[in-house]
Amino acid sequence: MSEFEIDGVYTQTFQIKKYRFSLTNFVLHTSVTMVILFIDADNIPVYSLDKLIEGEEYDAWGLDDTYLDKIAEEEVKKVLNISVL
Repeated sequence: MSEFEIDGVYTQTFQIKKYRFSLTNFVLHTSVTMVILFIDADNIPVYSLDKLIEGEEYDAWGLDDTYLDKIAEEEVKKVLNISVL
């Protein structure tokens, strides 16, 4: 197989119907990575976003897992250009 360099843009549009997230890369008392999957109507993940939660954001999480739900929702809305209230 041959490989060639080129400078171009390939754009594809997906209809996102839902999202889900998981947490990875825990560093105790410091940070965690939130991986958000954007899922289409056929239940296929079509995009993935990593969000590092650290510092004040990590501290604010505490024991309130709904805080993580809010972070995920805000990140999804940013990507989809939906107003974040």
